Amino acid sequence: MGSTVVVLLREGNRAACIWVGDSRCYLWRGQRLYQLSRDHSLWQHLMDKQQLSLEQAQAHPDAKALTRAIGGRQPLSLAVLELSIEPGDVFLLCSDGLYQGLSHGELGSALSVGTPLQVVDRLFTNVMRGAARDDLTAVVVQP
Repeated sequence: MGSTVVVLLREGNRAACIWVGDSRCYLWRGQRLYQLSRDHSLWQHLMDKQQLSLEQAQAHPDAKALTRAIGGRQPLSLAVLELSIEPGDVFLLCSDGLYQGLSHGELGSALSVGTPLQVVDRLFTNVMRGAARDDLTAVVVQP
């Protein structure tokens, strides 16, 4: 049994995104959505190695299997991305239950307006309109 985590550390105008597993960190900047983290999953591994097409990778029976996790058998290996923060930046840290239930456009649209609480409410409402397939976790940070 393993678990995933995503963390955002900030000091002044610098930030570090740290993660393991398939929880994600997104950045809304200049009316564009960027996925900062890369999933530690079989699906991502297959895509990176170009062994399968997007459709084939998604259809693979073990596509969602984690290749890294907290509590996994191998030593813990965290991924780290450092970046500068700009005025107007908004960060979304979330579990796969949230981003798998929404399109990239829906995530960006929700992040473009409102306070962090309003954004989280909008994201959860949109996911719950569909068939939510997993736990929903989200934190929105407006530095």
